[in-house]
Amino acid sequence: MIDRRTLLIGLSSSVLLASKLPGTAERYTLTGAKGRIVDVWRWPARGRRRGRIHFSHGNFSAPQKYDRLLGYWAGQGWDVHAPLHVDSSDHPEKARYSQMDSWATRVEDLALLGAVLGAQSYVAAGHSYGALMALVLGGATPPLGGTTRDPRVMGFIDTASYASLAVPALIQTGDKDIFPGQAAESWRNHLAAFEAAAPGGGRHALVFEGVDHYFGGVIGRPELPGPKAEMPFAYFLKASTQFIGRVSKSAAQAKALTFPASKGVTSIKR
Repeated sequence: MIDRRTLLIGLSSSVLLASKLPGTAERYTLTGAKGRIVDVWRWPARGRRRGRIHFSHGNFSAPQKYDRLLGYWAGQGWDVHAPLHVDSSDHPEKARYSQMDSWATRVEDLALLGAVLGAQSYVAAGHSYGALMALVLGGATPPLGGTTRDPRVMGFIDTASYASLAVPALIQTGDKDIFPGQAAESWRNHLAAFEAAAPGGGRHALVFEGVDHYFGGVIGRPELPGPKAEMPFAYFLKASTQFIGRVSKSAAQAKALTFPASKGVTSIKR
C-alpha cells in the first residue's frame, strides 16, 4: 500500500526562515543530521490559534498542491506545516534519490519536524502515501516493520491503516478512487484502517460517491482536467475541521462526533 498512500529522534537540526510564497504560505528550511536539507511549507494560523497540523503530501506531489486544503485549515486557526519529501516531482534534488529512499527520508522529515517544533500535541494528516505516514505516526505498524508512534499525535488520518492504530482517525476515500486496471470495488481497500482498528476509538470513515484519488484535481494534482469534485470537497473541508477540533479537545469528543447526512456521502463510525 506504500505507493497509495514524530517519532522522537536525537537529530541535529537548524531552522532558517526563508522566502514568502504566493497566498498565505511561507517556506522554511530544516537541516538533518547528515546535512540533508528539508524544505517545509507553513500555512500560519489565522485568527485564534487552535493548534498545529503536520501534513505529509502524496507520492510525486508537493505541499503547495494542497493549498486549498491546508490554507482552509489555517483559516480555521490551525498552524499547518508540510515538508517537501524527496519523492516529489518538485524536489530540487529528486534525481539523487530512488523511490526506495522515500520511506526512510519521509520518516526522517516528519521526525525532524516534530523534534524542531517541540513537545506540544499535534494532528498528523496526509494524503495517499502521506496518509500512510500519518497512520504510522498514530501507531499503525508499517509494512516494513516496527512502529514510529509519537505520543504527541492527536490523530487525523485520511486513508489505509493497521490494527495497532492508537488514536482517533478520520479515513476518507471515494468510490472512483481506483488505479487503472484495478477492479471497480478496489477502492474499498482504502477503508482498511477503519476496519482493522479496534472499535470504540473514535474511528470515522467518509466515502464520497463519484470522487477519485484527487477530488478531480482539487488536491495533489491540480493539472488534472477534472471535473473537480467541488461539492464533496467542500463537505470534506468542513467535516475534517470539525473532526480536528473535536479530537484536539478529547478522544471522547471525537468518538461522539456525527457527520450530517448529505447526498452522495456515506459516513460510518466505530
